[in-house]
Amino acid sequence: MAFTVKTLADLKQSLADRHDAGVLPTDSATLAYWIRLLNRAKDYCADRLQLTKSTSLTTVSGTIALPDDFVLVNAVVDSNDLTWTLITKEKADTAVAGQYWITGDQDNRFSLNTTTDQDFTVYYTYRPGDMSADADECVIPDSEAVVARAYGMLRMAEFDPAEDADKAIFECDRRLDEIISQRNINDGEQGMTLQENA
Repeated sequence: MAFTVKTLADLKQSLADRHDAGVLPTDSATLAYWIRLLNRAKDYCADRLQLTKSTSLTTVSGTIALPDDFVLVNAVVDSNDLTWTLITKEKADTAVAGQYWITGDQDNRFSLNTTTDQDFTVYYTYRPGDMSADADECVIPDSEAVVARAYGMLRMAEFDPAEDADKAIFECDRRLDEIISQRNINDGEQGMTLQENA
């Protein structure tokens, strides 16, 4: 059976399965609250997983706005497959070819800056947009991690009558740890290790 990406409707039903024996709430205020919790849980999972994607950008007059969902640049590669080096914006006056810097803030967007105009592929960590319609897909590979976290937050808001909030939060983190572990096995550990006497 092929993998099916879970939707917001699936997540709401799974949350109802955990919370109310499978019965979805009927009032709009409660459903809106559940959707907010699911989106907050999705954001937490996305931050832990450091979801990445790429985009093609071309600097004009040495700058280009980064996408709205940008969180962190992982790599900037030019059309010659050369990876550019990040410098601080304070060193921008002494920048040379092959270096870039980031300016901006959360309110006014971030920009990539260079000394020359060029085509780039930018690999970056992103924050996925909120789910609002039932058909919106959950980008977290294990959607039950999102549901577990949302359930834990819901139970904490209810003063944890079933005393299972911590268990649900732990389940979320365990599921995310498994995704990270599998990713490290498949892609190799990200980072550097030092070998003694090398």
